[in-house]
Amino acid sequence: MMGLFIISDTATSFYTLGIKPGNTFAIYNSSYSAQDILNDGCINSFAGFTPLVENGSSVRQSVKDLYSAGSEKHSRQVIAQYSNKDILILTVDGR
Repeated sequence: MMGLFIISDTATSFYTLGIKPGNTFAIYNSSYSAQDILNDGCINSFAGFTPLVENGSSVRQSVKDLYSAGSEKHSRQVIAQYSNKDILILTVDGR
C-alpha cells in the first residue's frame, strides 16, 4: 500500500507493518488483506517482515521462527519508532 492505493495484495506468511496518520504503527498478521489494512486507517505499509519487538517487548519465539533465513547473511532492514513518533529505517547490506 502507498497512500490510498493497493500496490499488491499477495498473501504471505509474514506480517505487514501499517503506518496510520501521525506515524502510528500497526502490525497485521497474514490473515489481513491489504483492503482490511486500508480500512483500518493505514496510509502506508511495509509487507513481508517479521517483528522482533512489539510494544517494547520481544515477540514470541513462534513469530521469530516464521523467518527461517534469520541467521543467514542477507541484507536487513530495521524499522523503529522513537517515542515522539519519528520513524527510523536502517538498511544494512549483510553480504
